[in-house]
Amino acid sequence: MNNKALIWICISILMLGGCSIVGIDTSAPTAKEAELMFEQLLPAGTELLSTPEGTAVVQLVNVDDDNQLEAVALYRITGQDHIGFAVAEKKWTGWERIENRSLKDQNLNYGILANIIGDPRPEIILSTTEKSADLSQTQTVLVYALQSEEWKQVFHQDVNYFSTEDLDGDLKGDFVVIHQDDGESALASLYRE
Repeated sequence: MNNKALIWICISILMLGGCSIVGIDTSAPTAKEAELMFEQLLPAGTELLSTPEGTAVVQLVNVDDDNQLEAVALYRITGQDHIGFAVAEKKWTGWERIENRSLKDQNLNYGILANIIGDPRPEIILSTTEKSADLSQTQTVLVYALQSEEWKQVFHQDVNYFSTEDLDGDLKGDFVVIHQDDGESALASLYRE
């Protein structure tokens, strides 16, 4: 075998195994790996929260339609009425934080990732209770959507109940909020794309 062929074979082997040789982790993220990352990334005393359905504390979803899984976590800062959500993406250099949104004086009642706008990306939907100065509590639904590479609040409303089910069979989540005026009457609002 001539020297040029041997050199090309060696170069090919090095290129194929190059990522593992230099220690670059090209594997897809795992939920446990993302959970450990969030524990290091978020402030001390932060508790990661699972959804009421008991799903994992960290969800791996494609939030920006780039065919890569991002890690999404809901959290509470222990001892304070602060909640929030964080989104991070695993790059070849390590984890990169995309968003860390903290909400003060809020308690989390419910948090879910659901596609209610109709684009391929899920929205972050939070149901919170805010404590006011007169000790009354108001339930608020907040919806955050990724728009132009930034998480923006697209919905903020005080409600009694809400749902993100597909009501009409079009395979898109319909967003329904219910306002109860007194014990006997209620107003339902349906939001669609």
